[in-house]
Amino acid sequence: MEGDNTNQQVTDGVVNSSPKKKTLGWKVIIIVVVVLLIGFGLLQYFLAQQKLTKEQADSMNMDHSQMAMPEKNIFYSGAYHGSPVIYYLPGQMSMDETGKRPMDAGILIEYLLPYTSAQHNQKVSFADIENPQKLFSFEDHATIVNYIVSSDKTYLTISLVGGKSATTSYIYQVNLKTLESKKVWQHELRSGEAPYNSGFAYVTQFIPDSYLVFAFYKTEHTPADLTAGVVIKNIQSGKEKVLGTVGDIQIDPANATVSYKKLGQVRVPCEKKDPVCFATDTYKMIYVPTGEIITEHLP
Repeated sequence: MEGDNTNQQVTDGVVNSSPKKKTLGWKVIIIVVVVLLIGFGLLQYFLAQQKLTKEQADSMNMDHSQMAMPEKNIFYSGAYHGSPVIYYLPGQMSMDETGKRPMDAGILIEYLLPYTSAQHNQKVSFADIENPQKLFSFEDHATIVNYIVSSDKTYLTISLVGGKSATTSYIYQVNLKTLESKKVWQHELRSGEAPYNSGFAYVTQFIPDSYLVFAFYKTEHTPADLTAGVVIKNIQSGKEKVLGTVGDIQIDPANATVSYKKLGQVRVPCEKKDPVCFATDTYKMIYVPTGEIITEHLP
């Protein structure tokens, strides 16, 4: 009897331990499967993130590439090494074989500096222009004659020659705060009556959105040159008045008058390395405002 009980206990022990081992085995398998699934999921997530990062990088590179290619025949404002500039790429400038990137960089003008022909030859890549913003368009050609900036640095007026045949004079006013641009004058070179048929129009002064004064010269003028004539334009009404060969122009909007003096020649000493004087010259003749003040009504 005792032997039977022992056998029964042993048998019961064997019988009772078998389900426990099976349950433990299944738990291990389930844990392994769960770990594998989590690992596979993490791997898929990592690969997806890698793909997304690459696509974003490609997109950023594409956007940068697109931004680094200026539109032709557009004036931009921006900055170059921290200095405010205007930038443009005339359509007639050569392009590479793709028809996208110019072989020659666009033209850069640092408009807070006095304008010189040397500035006009300053060419840089559009990619180097900081925060470029479109101002106004032109047709194929654009050669800047001169420009002036308002005393508070908020307005810029540009005189240029351009058009399909590079025979049209334009004057534009640009609000440097809002970037609003508008054409305030246009004329075909060498056409019409004097002084309009006499050469290039140089902006000499302006009151934003009110009055514009420009003088005609045959070439890039110097103090020794006599202007062919000065014109004042009412920007709002579009009316113009020829003042003649005058200087020292004063605009009085409150009284709707303009005053000036006639130009006359005076003799002054030559300066060192004076471009007007020859090596043996000691004096030169220049035109300056002289005589009485003349006052007229504004146009």
